[in-house]
Amino acid sequence: MDQQFSDLDLADPHFEQTMFLLDVAPQKNNITRFAFQENLLPEAMDDLAWALPAYLSADFNLFLIFAPILPDQWTITCSQVTIAPGQRITAMSNVVPIGRG
Repeated sequence: MDQQFSDLDLADPHFEQTMFLLDVAPQKNNITRFAFQENLLPEAMDDLAWALPAYLSADFNLFLIFAPILPDQWTITCSQVTIAPGQRITAMSNVVPIGRG
């Protein structure tokens, strides 16, 4: 199937439904490929998923979540998190597509 892709603007309603798929699954041996600003690396959440802080402030924290949706398809989604003193995550929202996050 031949698909036509157009440029999306952040204000475009279609951007809300954008889901980023990864060509490579994050793993311990390649996690540096997913570095943010060259020095911030995703951290393992469990045996499969990885989390990376995308935005941190006193009243709002957004993490990028790298996780499989199928055995061979990985996505990047967003989750709002609550961080307790001592930098411990105490709550996470359900993940949403990047465009909506």
